[in-house]
Amino acid sequence: MSHETHHSLEKDGWWMDSHDLLRASREAEALGMDLLGSIHMHPDWHRLGPPSERGQTLSERPTPMDRHLFGRTGWPLNIICYLERRDDEFYHALGAWAPPCQHPGEGSQGAECPEVDLRIRTSPLMKA
Repeated sequence: MSHETHHSLEKDGWWMDSHDLLRASREAEALGMDLLGSIHMHPDWHRLGPPSERGQTLSERPTPMDRHLFGRTGWPLNIICYLERRDDEFYHALGAWAPPCQHPGEGSQGAECPEVDLRIRTSPLMKA
């Protein structure tokens, strides 16, 4: 999704427009595909952003906004990449999450998302 598809909410971060979710779902369906999940990034904005934006510490764990989105879409896999800068080095952590167990109409925004085991296959640096 492009930056233009998000709407800023005061002190709550970024909100995914439901029209964009519907459009993406319909585009996938037209191609004979299913959307199985989402991936997005959380920066260390709580350290680098302006003081007015430092209220919530971000990580690779879902925020209340993420829990709401994951619950409303019901996608089985949602990946969050947390990117932080320490001095001149960048670090990242990945977390994978299932939607909250509660039905979206039952207050899933506050429900915890079950963590999903995440394994990433990488190429060996050297081959024998």
